[in-house]
Amino acid sequence: MRFKRDGKHRSGYETDTTAFMKTNGIKAEYEPKDKKLKYIKPASNHTYQIDYVLDNQIHLECKGLFSASDRKKILLIKEQYPHIDLRMVFMQPSKKLSKISKTTYAMWCDKNSIKWGVMKDILAWSKERP
Repeated sequence: MRFKRDGKHRSGYETDTTAFMKTNGIKAEYEPKDKKLKYIKPASNHTYQIDYVLDNQIHLECKGLFSASDRKKILLIKEQYPHIDLRMVFMQPSKKLSKISKTTYAMWCDKNSIKWGVMKDILAWSKERP
């Protein structure tokens, strides 16, 4: 994997995720315009752009770095859109949340009942029935 941004994606990891899905015949739309989700942060409204929506309506968010603000946003989205099957795709699921944390990205997802995987898991997810 090269993890180099191509100008069409917001990160190199998203560029590589698109290439992986194309190589494996997985149909997904990148940042579909009709999948912007409005969500409420205390005292303000925001929108969240879904990275990918598979044909079976599984929503994917790809993360190399999973910052504290990203984690807060994901929890707000899960709370405000409980009907959406949102899954995290990590470049390094065993990476710690911070230098002092013992919690990994994967452990955080497990604790918060959020499905997660790595790029190769998208293949199996794409075959799930809606």
